[in-house]
Amino acid sequence: MTESIIKFVNDKFVFEHKIDKFPSFEALPHTHGDFEIYYLILGNCDYYVEKTTHHLKQGDILIIRPSELHGINPVSSDVPYERVVINVKGEFINEIDKSGQLMESLNNVPFGTLNRFDAETFGHNLCTDALDSLIENSDEITELDIIPRIFLVLSEIKRVLKKTNTGSLKKSTADKIFDFVNQNLFSDITLQKISDTFFISQSQINRIFKKHTGVSVGKYIATKRLLGARHKLHSGVPAIKVSEECGYTDYSVFYRAYKNQFGCSPQQERKKQ
Repeated sequence: MTESIIKFVNDKFVFEHKIDKFPSFEALPHTHGDFEIYYLILGNCDYYVEKTTHHLKQGDILIIRPSELHGINPVSSDVPYERVVINVKGEFINEIDKSGQLMESLNNVPFGTLNRFDAETFGHNLCTDALDSLIENSDEITELDIIPRIFLVLSEIKRVLKKTNTGSLKKSTADKIFDFVNQNLFSDITLQKISDTFFISQSQINRIFKKHTGVSVGKYIATKRLLGARHKLHSGVPAIKVSEECGYTDYSVFYRAYKNQFGCSPQQERKKQ
């Protein structure tokens, strides 16, 4: 059972320090519209982002971009599973980083790449020390304690990425199309809009998606939206609001799609948590 030691929520970010003393679960694949900073304090787990699996060790930090599919493969029950998870609104980052330079490097690599960072990669323990000192003083934690640490981690990731040879990770047309779809996943995106944006026929776009994912672009969007919806329902968000936030203008369409995908209604899913 997950115990939330610290949970700090506002309109800019959600900060959680969580522990499972006897872990025996698998985090289902999900996606959402925020940036996520994940810090493993203790535990033994495999964390996957899109098609890349990371066997994490103590002190690892992951950065998950909006709409990146991610989750945890079965966690070993040998040791407790303790972590910090910070979900940060992109709008808040943009308010601070008006030039966009902070996130530029991170946004310019394909999904599922350059997500994991550790002390060796950073060249120091500054980020983990900063997060550790925060949870050690949990009784007095405030927004002003958390914000500098968020931007410390993001700044250090930017520094590392600037030194990384990303030439081999240059985005192909397919990468750019996938990025566009994922960046607009919860808005009014259509096959026609994608076609108009990239000057590629709709049939060619569907061929690209089937080659890389095995499904059409419509199925890809629908599945990722529903995974995002399930994550929100597990977080306690009301079903109607989830429907709206995940790009559905008609709740009945969302209801049927959700039940077809997961075998239960959105309300039943929400009651599971």
